[in-house]
Amino acid sequence: MLAAVGNATQTEGRPWTKPSPPFGSVSSLNCYNKIVEHSPDAIAGARILVVDDDPDNRAMIGHFLGNWGYSVDYANNGKLALEKVKESAPQLVLLDLEMPEMDGFETCERLKTDPATEWIPVVIFTGLEKLPHRLRGFRDGADDYVVKSAQPEELRSRIELVLRRAHKYSELSSTADAEPDALAAAGDSPDTRAESEPERPAAISLEETSFPEAMQLALAQNPSATLRFQDKESLGSVHLANGEIVDAATSTETGEDAFYALALWSSGTLEIEAPEEITRTIHTPTRGLLVEASRRNDAWRMISSKVPSFDLVPRTTPFSGSPSIRLTKSDWAVMRLADGSRSISAIVDELETDIFEAGRVVFSLLTVGVIRLEEAKETLDKTFDMVPVRGESLTVEEPFELTVVQWEILARIDRRRTLRDIRNTMDISPGDFLAIVRDLGDKGFLSLFSPELPSEEM
Repeated sequence: MLAAVGNATQTEGRPWTKPSPPFGSVSSLNCYNKIVEHSPDAIAGARILVVDDDPDNRAMIGHFLGNWGYSVDYANNGKLALEKVKESAPQLVLLDLEMPEMDGFETCERLKTDPATEWIPVVIFTGLEKLPHRLRGFRDGADDYVVKSAQPEELRSRIELVLRRAHKYSELSSTADAEPDALAAAGDSPDTRAESEPERPAAISLEETSFPEAMQLALAQNPSATLRFQDKESLGSVHLANGEIVDAATSTETGEDAFYALALWSSGTLEIEAPEEITRTIHTPTRGLLVEASRRNDAWRMISSKVPSFDLVPRTTPFSGSPSIRLTKSDWAVMRLADGSRSISAIVDELETDIFEAGRVVFSLLTVGVIRLEEAKETLDKTFDMVPVRGESLTVEEPFELTVVQWEILARIDRRRTLRDIRNTMDISPGDFLAIVRDLGDKGFLSLFSPELPSEEM
């Protein structure tokens, strides 16, 4: 928790005095810190405008920002913040939501819809913890959303991430802005150039190049183009026109929602084709889109490390950590439905929420240790009906070691007994048993086949 300093005192009932949520835990913070690559030159001395109507909060935040090496300015409401930004643009705005005169939502929207200020990163820093507030903040253009109950080092890491992303895409913005002028000076236009010098199709692997970087490459080489995305049976598209992202689509979404869904892809290909005539569905400036896509891409890689599939079923588990559990209302909304009967996808549908934000909540709950993930009952039943056979080709170096439990499983394999038969003879939970079986399978010690198709190994 951020403690009171100087003349600032903690005010009872203020957001700063709330228990910190899971994302403020040390284990979760470590994940954020792994993403931050410290390079002081990019953000040293950045000026941050703190917008908050509470003088105690302003003093507290300013103390920490100053200690972290930032220059700090203040505004006590959104209206004054817009005036200060117009006078002298800061490198980042740290914005409260609940304020008189003009609240944070309207302030953020005005900053992000004004071409003169849309490039300024906005981090919402608020006591409003509900998922609808987060979603509205991001839809209004916020670059990140941090609750005031977070630990100081999480706020610091998130600010650094946002500043680095803004610095990374500042050159792209300048290039995109200069492109039409350069073409006009040469007596050519993007449309006529496309006709006289058609771009040859190119492909980019999303396994080798992240989505934000792939988009940056595409924009730099093809100001006007159609980008085709494909990953197995999934398809998507993004349309570029004169250096801007103007449209995106997947099988289920269009516009910005589709663009941010594509930002989570970590495999598949991007092919660059000739531009097509389309109806514009995206009006957010391209730089803002890329910054937000980069934020989501970074976070999704972290989330995927613990949530490999949304078809998995969350189930609450006994808590054996500290004497108390710190949760938000968004956490509870998911936990309430984590009864072992619904997959994460089903919970997302029932809550009618954003899959990215739901992923963050599930990741948090897993980090704290209050839920575990299991396969759906139908999948488990099918798996336990499989018959194991001892493998022929090992992928481990010798000499290798097997635990007592691993050997007990291998010793019971006789090409007749199913996994269920073997598990019933052992004192081990189904989840732990399957985890060991999968590990043995990955190392080549066993393989599985269906009893109905004994010749087809799985």
